[in-house]
Amino acid sequence: MLVRGAITLSRRLGVSSLVVGLTVVALGTSFPELFVSVIASARGEPAVALGNVIGSNIFNIAVILGVGAIIRPVRVELRLLQLEIPFVLFITVLFPLLATDGAINRVDAAILLVLFVSYMLYVRWTARRDSLSVESDVGDASTEGGPRSPATGSLWMAVVLVVAGLMTMAFAGRWLVDTATDLARLWGVSERVIGLTLIAGGTSLPELASTLLAFLRRESDLAVGSLLGSNVFNSLAILGTAAMVNPLAPTRDFLRVDMLVMLLTIVLLIPLARSRSRIGRWEGLGLFGIYVGYMLLILLGPTRF
Repeated sequence: MLVRGAITLSRRLGVSSLVVGLTVVALGTSFPELFVSVIASARGEPAVALGNVIGSNIFNIAVILGVGAIIRPVRVELRLLQLEIPFVLFITVLFPLLATDGAINRVDAAILLVLFVSYMLYVRWTARRDSLSVESDVGDASTEGGPRSPATGSLWMAVVLVVAGLMTMAFAGRWLVDTATDLARLWGVSERVIGLTLIAGGTSLPELASTLLAFLRRESDLAVGSLLGSNVFNSLAILGTAAMVNPLAPTRDFLRVDMLVMLLTIVLLIPLARSRSRIGRWEGLGLFGIYVGYMLLILLGPTRF
């Protein structure tokens, strides 16, 4: 419902699918992460809050984008290579830098939230520019007697589909995370492992469902945009809000293992995407292989507790 509504919404408003993916879909599918991390921070469980954000960011690129590329090679728009991917790399590097003093405090949280608001304003500006460009192109076509390509589908129905999709995912995400947390604690593993594995994977299932559907519908801009936008939302809005509620102190394993893996997935994304402006099946398999190796490390290695 979310993907169908988002595609219709972009066409009705004259906005590119990439912009809709970076905003509506990305923010909507990240609501479970927001709910979990803020509640965990308020309860004094920083490992769950941090693990959820870091694990979700890794899952988005290594698993969702990797599996999507295995299913069908992913075309990468030039704008992503020039703007969005470098910005995601910047905030990924900023993440551990803010934690070098031992905690992500409320001042750090304010920096993250200001960056998020600035990014949203920038995306809104580009959306207005795209909309004006589309109107100009349609006007030129009609003046020259060329065919006009009207947007199909009701605007209100698109909004209803988006809202219904978001509400369904929020309910399912909360139910899944509660169950996963109970199971993991019964198994006797740490809150860090809980956050990085079951909770991060559980809260990322909305991104998995909506992105793979977008890939199958050949809406690669919407799919890749929603994943990068989700990472921006996770790293800036969710982490910033959670740290504003209660400062977060990452453990040594977060800094030495998890944040480095998160950085690695983004760094690798740049040369992979620049290769013929697409991510092919072998590249997707490599991204997925990184996630499998990472899961084996934290589940079987010395950092599992």
